[in-house]
Amino acid sequence: GKHVSHSRSAWWLKKWIDRRWMAKYTKLSMPPPPAPRPLAGLQPERAGDAAIDPAFEAMRCLGCGAKTSHETLETALQDAIVIARDLGADADLLPVAGLSEDSAILPAQGGGNLVQSVDVISEITSDPFQLGQIAAVHALSDIYAANATPQQALAIINMAPARVDLQREHLTQIMAGSLMALAESGTLLVGGHTSETDATTVGFAVTGTRSHAPRPPRLEDDPVLVITKPVGTGVVMAGAMQLVADGDWVKSALTSMAASNGVAADLLAADCPVMTDVTGFGLARHALNLAERCRYSGVEISLSAVPLLDGADILLDKGIRSSLHDQNAASVRLAQAVTDTARHAALFDPQTSGGLLAALPRARAEDMVGRLRAAGQTGVIIGRLTNAWTGLYSAHNSAHRG
Repeated sequence: GKHVSHSRSAWWLKKWIDRRWMAKYTKLSMPPPPAPRPLAGLQPERAGDAAIDPAFEAMRCLGCGAKTSHETLETALQDAIVIARDLGADADLLPVAGLSEDSAILPAQGGGNLVQSVDVISEITSDPFQLGQIAAVHALSDIYAANATPQQALAIINMAPARVDLQREHLTQIMAGSLMALAESGTLLVGGHTSETDATTVGFAVTGTRSHAPRPPRLEDDPVLVITKPVGTGVVMAGAMQLVADGDWVKSALTSMAASNGVAADLLAADCPVMTDVTGFGLARHALNLAERCRYSGVEISLSAVPLLDGADILLDKGIRSSLHDQNAASVRLAQAVTDTARHAALFDPQTSGGLLAALPRARAEDMVGRLRAAGQTGVIIGRLTNAWTGLYSAHNSAHRG
């Protein structure tokens, strides 16, 4: 209108109204969208283990948080071997029941070994280039864990349905990210397979070579565990799906997943230790598998020593868990009663493209930690192997020495 007036009170009122309106859009807290309910989730009362079954989760995690649990896989493999044997399969051609090995070790002409492994992850990030990068790094880690050098890879890619041009661009970006990670490791992509399914997954079958078998540490050498990446990708990405994780936490987790274990593996190769990579079964289960391969019955992990990704402890304290978390916990035999603190819960968090976990004599481990850190890698002694008990003992402070 034509009326104009000057007033400090009116100006103060306008600013108050504007700020009050803008404040509504400062903290955008909203519930995550409801997850689709699969058929398995319609009748949880008919499932005895519904409390820990991911099929009944409101939201299913991605990456290695979407893999089949250790217990499910182990039981299925044992039952499948029995069925095949009963149907007349040659027992010499059936696998040994057990899940402690990360890869297949085959004799090579001229000595040494061929090492083969396969790994597939679901779409843990919406960035297709980064997805390809993480999937390749994740698959290469099994080869590094076998003290081997990766040589060749075959891609296994399932694409979600989409318009042809969009699907082509998505696949291009996935492959570009994969090729960058493979090239960095000196690995040649020689072929693969693509198909269309309900959801995007990316994986690689990788072949490597090695000259020497790993050396298990002796009990008198006080064998300890060294880890080369922080833990927490599962809970951080679960928090992202539930819209409760800070963007910086998610960025840090994705950066960690995309970081190669190649440098750490090259440094560790000098000691030729028994190793595993920490992935979907969680740190505790992978540590026990490593102990079994080294012929030890138990593991002690110092909770305060385990490196965690930014935000992981906060999210675990809030009760955020990956959908595979409870099954991971159920697969681990505990050597003592424990309080479910955030740091203890982190031991069962499923990792995507986690670090290497190496068993080394303590004297060598302390030197190795220094070399890893000097090269810009994570290097932490987090526990030890023992025959004093069976299963996992988690200490809140320094490693238990009894």
